[in-house]
Amino acid sequence: MIQNEIDTFFTDIFKDKRIDKRANLFLSNLIISGSAIVNQSCITHTEKIGSYRMLNNTKCSEKQLSEALFNSCNNNIQGKHLLCIQDTTDVDYFSHKDRVKNFDANLGRLTDTTFGYLCHPMLVVDADKYLPIGFCSIKLWNREWEKPVKVPKAYKKLPIEEKESFRWISSVTESRKNLPKDSVITVIADRESDVYEALCTIPTENTHLLIRSSSNRLICENNMLLLDKMRSCNIEHTYQIEIKGNKSRKSRTAVIDLRYTAVDIKRGSQTVGDYPDSVKMNCIFVVERPQTVPAGEDPIEWRLYTTHPIDTVEQAMQCVEWYRARWYIEELFRILKSDGLDIESSQLETGLGLKKLMLFCLQAALQIMIIKIAYDQKREDCSAQIAFTDKQIQFFKILQPKLEGKTEKQKNPFRINTLAWSAWLVARLGKWTGYNSQGPPGYITIKNGMDIFYIKYDAFELALDSLKDVYKE
Repeated sequence: MIQNEIDTFFTDIFKDKRIDKRANLFLSNLIISGSAIVNQSCITHTEKIGSYRMLNNTKCSEKQLSEALFNSCNNNIQGKHLLCIQDTTDVDYFSHKDRVKNFDANLGRLTDTTFGYLCHPMLVVDADKYLPIGFCSIKLWNREWEKPVKVPKAYKKLPIEEKESFRWISSVTESRKNLPKDSVITVIADRESDVYEALCTIPTENTHLLIRSSSNRLICENNMLLLDKMRSCNIEHTYQIEIKGNKSRKSRTAVIDLRYTAVDIKRGSQTVGDYPDSVKMNCIFVVERPQTVPAGEDPIEWRLYTTHPIDTVEQAMQCVEWYRARWYIEELFRILKSDGLDIESSQLETGLGLKKLMLFCLQAALQIMIIKIAYDQKREDCSAQIAFTDKQIQFFKILQPKLEGKTEKQKNPFRINTLAWSAWLVARLGKWTGYNSQGPPGYITIKNGMDIFYIKYDAFELALDSLKDVYKE
């Protein structure tokens, strides 16, 4: 599984055993240290120099690194139905402007005051187990330095293939090539992916679409607007969900109304190319009732397009649940940045090296995210082998008595050898109290726990090796 592959993750990828070995060591150090800063992730000076050289070596290419990630994803696939979640994040290196060479061809402007590159991964989630298992497409690109930040009017008249928004389509095309042919794919994305050309071209017999609508499009029925149509539909179901508070939202129990219907969406006037005049979609409309919306906040409101059949409440609710899995890719970006690996603090000096570093970090972030999900979702249905080797699981058993308290409330509540069981131990290593009343461990706690675990495990392996040498003598 994911962790079991780390020592051999890049074997036979580069056709050069030295680069294979260096890449495997670097990925291992990255996960152990939990830091994208090479000086912090590598233990010895020799490892640091070797890692810098590898990241700037043209024989270690983005294509080969991506291939290793896609292979890992395929090895982790068990079910036929896969949720493929795509999104884009900016990677900003403006704070390192004095370190990075001016007008590096692999970097470019993000805004008037920032520069870096963009990352658009396709995260694969097992639809049955609701667990991320890898990546089936990764796009890294940068805008030209001289390209204006503000989009010119003529841009809208370009064909989709010449726009950045083509990534929503091309990522699906690449994913189909990298996933088993008999897989059923549900492509999930937020409002930015609401592109008419994508609605027309992505769906196939085994590829479904489930995206959030961004614009109030015209539909064929009486030239109505989509929102007016959805509001006119009968409420088919009412349910409650728990909303976790954050800086912009209060915690609450939200009451949600569910509506759904089939719609025929009209082609927009700006669409360029050979596309039909309309496209059929099933639309799901979920909106929070006013009485549960706190003052000054907007209600929860989703308009979802899907090609899945929606004839019953159960089918509509299943799609809503699948769409909620989009949260995983937002969590992935958080771990890549300030809440985890801190990739924007990397001290590499070339855009080429920084992009290749991202591919290593994506796999490391996936590892951290799986452990956090395992605890939050109490995943006793999954083996700890998804994230750890058999030898590491045995070491967890040695650590467990020292991490548990004297009272029942401070005992590991999960069944031994499960993913949730190992996640609880990682959280305790990260200085989490173990009391459920004080809330679940956060990503920083999990990352710190992983750091400490690998340090202890390395010492454990060294001790075992020393004992072997003693007995040999």
